Amino acid sequence: MSDDFAVANAAAAAGIRTVPVMTRGIRRAGRWVRYCPACRRPRRGRECPACGSPLRRRLVSRAASSGPS
Repeated sequence: MSDDFAVANAAAAAGIRTVPVMTRGIRRAGRWVRYCPACRRPRRGRECPACGSPLRRRLVSRAASSGPS
């Protein structure tokens, strides 16, 4: 049982069912990717190897819905 969306998202990715306590809970798990805001390219790590900018995260897709939206 958790209302933390990060925990629910990680549990959904691992195939573990969660039960929300005070909220409606998540309906779809998201996939996040790190990117360089200067180069606009997906990168790994904490900073861009090309320009040294700190990386940011963005949601690039959502998994298929497991229930009604």
